[in-house]
Amino acid sequence: MNQGDLNQDSVLLSFSFKDGDGDLGQGSSSPVRDISVIDVRTGLLSDQFKLPDIPDAKGKPVTGDFTIRLFTTCCIFPLMIPPCTAPPQFPYDTIIYEVFIKDRAGHESNHVRTPELVLNCK
Repeated sequence: MNQGDLNQDSVLLSFSFKDGDGDLGQGSSSPVRDISVIDVRTGLLSDQFKLPDIPDAKGKPVTGDFTIRLFTTCCIFPLMIPPCTAPPQFPYDTIIYEVFIKDRAGHESNHVRTPELVLNCK
């Protein structure tokens, strides 16, 4: 991805899920966002997403697949160089995202990490 802000570039992240008791999703009328994405470089929340409506499985396991779009972010540099700049000595940065889902009971899923994604800092 090219570094930047305001949705200049993006990557699609697809993952599968299995929920043992079928209580995923808050429903479309709820403002609660179920999927959290953390920037591992900073440990800060990068984005959150809402699961689509999932029929109540009445305590039975449910499985499925999701794809979310993660928009670009800024490169982070050492030596107190301001982020989102383009210093020639640091043409690239790498980013790893950590993703997890919360069910209706507030339980967090396993936290999974993406492979390293390359950010073009130029």
